[in-house]
Amino acid sequence: MLLAMKFEEIIPLSIDTIVTLTADTYSRTQVLEMETEMLNVLQFELSPPTINQFLALFFHVFLLEDQVVSLASFLSELAVLCYELTPFEPSVVAAACLYLGLRSFDYDWSNDLRTFIGYPQPDLAFPSAIVLLADFWLSLFENIISPNDHPVFAKYSTGQFHQVAQRQPCRFDA
Repeated sequence: MLLAMKFEEIIPLSIDTIVTLTADTYSRTQVLEMETEMLNVLQFELSPPTINQFLALFFHVFLLEDQVVSLASFLSELAVLCYELTPFEPSVVAAACLYLGLRSFDYDWSNDLRTFIGYPQPDLAFPSAIVLLADFWLSLFENIISPNDHPVFAKYSTGQFHQVAQRQPCRFDA
């Protein structure tokens, strides 16, 4: 209970309150020991990695232009809305976001990127994710009358994000 509250609640209950709620069935020490045991069993892996965590890693390792970072971030927010991408691992979707971001600004998928990320360009291991994301982006782009019609487009249409939402989506044919 303590672990779940720490993970989900803004202000979790104190350990003493939890002990009181259990009608003193467990002592303060027992609650803390159980939390420690649970964390050790889970090897401190409480949540799976996300698309944004992988992108943050890619951005940290590779010096990318701000526009590419903004576009890849924009695509990662769109990717979360695309049901067809749910079967893909977050690392694959993040790589697809970065690939489309680079391609939109005419940058190559470099040897360093291939090696670090693990997805080569010519015979891509993730073409389906790229095509799905590119199609989803294009569909939204063509059907949104104004950036204010969609919160993600509105956010990324500002100067802070280099107005990447207003950029024509690149087409990708597998």
